[in-house]
Amino acid sequence: QTDSASLFTGEECDKFAAVWSEFSPSDTMSIESLRPFIERLQAKQHRCGFRVSSDRERFKMVWARIMTDPTKFPQEGVAIIEKEDQEEMGLEEINRDTIVKGFGHSQRAKKICEYVYAQTRVKQGKEVDFKYCAKVLVVFMQRKTFQDPLSAADL
Repeated sequence: QTDSASLFTGEECDKFAAVWSEFSPSDTMSIESLRPFIERLQAKQHRCGFRVSSDRERFKMVWARIMTDPTKFPQEGVAIIEKEDQEEMGLEEINRDTIVKGFGHSQRAKKICEYVYAQTRVKQGKEVDFKYCAKVLVVFMQRKTFQDPLSAADL
């Protein structure tokens, strides 16, 4: 459903939902599906899709925003209490800026993601929410990097 202020037309909403259904029958999907989902949007000529291999930094920022969905991730971030964990992750806190260090498949990235799963409402395999994903992709549609939200309600 769209209204006159929507950034998606009815047709774009339908296309987004159709591509989403290829990856998940529910309103959530795994963060592992985010890359192929975005690339499938691009293949279907949806304006929120892009070639991840050509725009890796943009994808990393989208990934970071998805992993810190404010309905699941505390706005103030997550303190890393144990010194050993701090040293292993190279962080004292995981927040919307430092979560990007959890991107990828390194041991450090895996440790950061495991910590997020254990300490927040972000659940492995259900990291990506349909509505929030659409919102994040719209914000990053025209912008190569993320600096400030368009408004406080944007993210």
